[in-house]
Amino acid sequence: MTEDDSTEAFGPFLRRLRQAAGRSVQEVAKDSGLAAQHIYRLERGLRPPGRASTLTRLALALRVPPEILLRAAGHLSEAVEEGNDPVMAMLFRAARDLSDEQKQEIVEYIQFRKRQWRRESERRRQEPAGGGDDGPADQER
Repeated sequence: MTEDDSTEAFGPFLRRLRQAAGRSVQEVAKDSGLAAQHIYRLERGLRPPGRASTLTRLALALRVPPEILLRAAGHLSEAVEEGNDPVMAMLFRAARDLSDEQKQEIVEYIQFRKRQWRRESERRRQEPAGGGDDGPADQER
C-alpha cells in the first residue's frame, strides 16, 4: 500500500470512527490539542495520517485504543500485529487497564526518553575516539 492509498483509506476510517464515538471535529480537536482544520484535512484524505504521536492523541480524544488508528495508518509493524514482538505485546497488555490520561503520560515519557537517547548517542559520536584522558594522572605513568 502506498502512502497515497493509506491517506485515502485512513481519512474515511477516521471520520467513521469519530462519528461512531458521537464526537464533533471541534470536540476531538479540543481534546487532542490538534487544530480542527487539521482533523478535517485528515478525514478528507488531504493530509497523510502523520506521526504515531499525533494518531495516539487523536485516539485518546476519540476514546479508542491507539492501536486502532496506528494500525489503520500503517504504523504498527507486522511483528506487533501478529504478536511476534513479546515486548510490545507486554506493553499493550500492561496498558489495557490504564486511563486515557495515563496512556498519554506513558506516550509522552517514551517520546521524552527517545529524545534523551538521541542526544546521548549524538554526544557519544562527537567524543574523541579512545576515550582516554591524557591529563596529569595519565602522564605520570
